[in-house]
Amino acid sequence: MITITPAEISKFRAALQDNDEALEAIDIVENCDGNLEESMNIVMNMDNPDRSDDDWIDIENFVKEFHNIICNPKLRKLLSDEDFLLAFGYFLGNIQSYSVAIKIILFLFVVKKGIDHFCPSKKSS
Repeated sequence: MITITPAEISKFRAALQDNDEALEAIDIVENCDGNLEESMNIVMNMDNPDRSDDDWIDIENFVKEFHNIICNPKLRKLLSDEDFLLAFGYFLGNIQSYSVAIKIILFLFVVKKGIDHFCPSKKSS
């Protein structure tokens, strides 16, 4: 279970305060006590009313679909600078076919796990 803390929720809420859809997703995360997997499944059910509650989303595997976006040097730089507004804008603009709520939860997951979890630095020997 991956969770974000109330302090992290506040930080993201402040960074994304001008995006109402992102704030709605952050509210869902907050209502799930920061549990990103539970939040993702709630949003997926909201976006797909015919979806079965038994169709649990493995967020770790789901986010791998966006490896090329996550590992882009531009996103890495924005996240290392903690420029969450621009980083989310980049993330939002490069992922198609999903709601903002899904994108924000994926984004929070990437930030929480750390970019190096998805894109390990290549070290020369």
